[in-house]
Amino acid sequence: MDRLDVGLALRTAFGSMWLQRRQLAALSIVPVLLVAVIDLLARPYVEGLDGILQAEPGVEWQTGPVVVGQIRDLLQLAVWTVLELACYRLFLLGQGSELPRSQMLAIFLSLFAFNVVLVAVVSGPDLLFAYARIASDDWNWMAVRLLLFLGYIYVSIRLIFVFPAISLGWPWDLRRRWAETEGNFWRLLLLIIPVYLTVLLLVAVFAAFGLQAGGNGSSSGGLSVIDALAQSVISWAFLLFATAATAAAVTQLIGIRAVGMTGQGPGPTDIAARFD
Repeated sequence: MDRLDVGLALRTAFGSMWLQRRQLAALSIVPVLLVAVIDLLARPYVEGLDGILQAEPGVEWQTGPVVVGQIRDLLQLAVWTVLELACYRLFLLGQGSELPRSQMLAIFLSLFAFNVVLVAVVSGPDLLFAYARIASDDWNWMAVRLLLFLGYIYVSIRLIFVFPAISLGWPWDLRRRWAETEGNFWRLLLLIIPVYLTVLLLVAVFAAFGLQAGGNGSSSGGLSVIDALAQSVISWAFLLFATAATAAAVTQLIGIRAVGMTGQGPGPTDIAARFD
């Protein structure tokens, strides 16, 4: 059973981001701006999920703001999925790996659907437990929510190779992707931790300048254009680092060589054949 070399994967990920910095910048400008615009347009009608989770028992459940917030999240997720797909294909297949528009649309819809499933696994219980807590203060929802979150972390890391697989045009094949990460859960988790730390550092830098860079906030708190851009940049940084780290892990554990990453060799045909 292959063991992930975390240090090598991190060096490959960060080196590859530097190698592809110009292309990544070109791909990222529109999504970052678009996500910020969506947030600004939706903010007057949205009560942040954090505010609902902290509401006192007996407070009226605000269905409208919750629905608008979920619509906003889906729109932003669609934008990030476009960038996620482009990044994976850039890292794994290199530049010039374009497919016919109809085929790219099918790949995008598959990747978006998988992202929606993962988000629903977290946001669904959050909303249910929030409603239960508002309805009654006897519900011990925090312990259950924590257990579900830990389970989500385990399952999402074991299935983390679904993302690059879909981006290469293959079906989800959850059983196979699960097997590909066998025995490497803790190493993959250790690989992702620096991604979170890097993003938290960026949040701290923004916070030092008085920007609302972390969390959803609330409608009453207001949101400036700069705040919206800061929050969008935070999400962008996490997506970029996580994509590069996952692509680097795939190149090790699956035994493929990705054109768009440092120290890699053969072309798109070879990588696609070996991945599947």
